[in-house]
Amino acid sequence: MGYFENLTKSAFKEGRGGEILFYKYGVFGKPYIVPSEQKQNELKKFLTNYYRFCLPISVISAIPFKWKAMILLPFMLIYYEIGVRKILFGLSKGDERLSIGESYSRTAKNFSLKYLIFGLVISALFTAGGVWMINDNRSEGWFVAIFFGLCVFAYSKMVYSRIKG
Repeated sequence: MGYFENLTKSAFKEGRGGEILFYKYGVFGKPYIVPSEQKQNELKKFLTNYYRFCLPISVISAIPFKWKAMILLPFMLIYYEIGVRKILFGLSKGDERLSIGESYSRTAKNFSLKYLIFGLVISALFTAGGVWMINDNRSEGWFVAIFFGLCVFAYSKMVYSRIKG
């Protein structure tokens, strides 16, 4: 399974009653109860394609356009909302919220320890690069240092979760 499929897998969980739950906004909000494997596959296909399209476009557009690339964010969020709403129309919501810790541990289980360590190292290097950019009086350095610093935190939590068991 690839990177985008593993990200998609993290949005689903088996509920206490054996039902499949879909967390549209992750830890922010209640899940939707997915009634069939067909509906789950439809959601997985949409999410995987969304990640495959939006993540590379975000990175590629940020390089030449820097802060101006943020104009794409509302369009990507609207596309996500419309696409997911079409699939979720008529489905009921569950009560099992997803905690931040559970989110980290579930995501960590979807990726190998080697991949998580690689992500941690790369994020740390980008954080250091951002700090270096700040020292050069470049405003982008703040964004890079903060964003990848948060990535270091997230990867650290996932590596810890993965090692802990």
